[in-house]
Amino acid sequence: MDADDAVAEALWDKARADFSADEAQRAFIEHCRICARLPEAARRYGEEKERADPAAVEHIQKRLAAIAIIAMSEIDAGKTVPEPPRTSPALFAFAALVLLLCIYGLVLALRWQ
Repeated sequence: MDADDAVAEALWDKARADFSADEAQRAFIEHCRICARLPEAARRYGEEKERADPAAVEHIQKRLAAIAIIAMSEIDAGKTVPEPPRTSPALFAFAALVLLLCIYGLVLALRWQ
């Protein structure tokens, strides 16, 4: 068991003692977020929800919703925005050549009138 596990266990014990205690719940969930253990936090709350009294179930559901929101925001924050495709210099040179040929053709057409 490493230090993060020991801290998580201590925080979980405090959180499990009173599911209505916001500070203890926040501390446990924040620790799990920092240590990339949100799935473990959700699992623990889910297991407690199955055996908790009805008064605690509402608080547990609130924590599960918070974990889901945090997890989704971290996934969203991890997405990268793709760079727009860069225009090739060869394509730019080809377009300039076509434009010059059109102008040259126009000049020749006007001269032959």
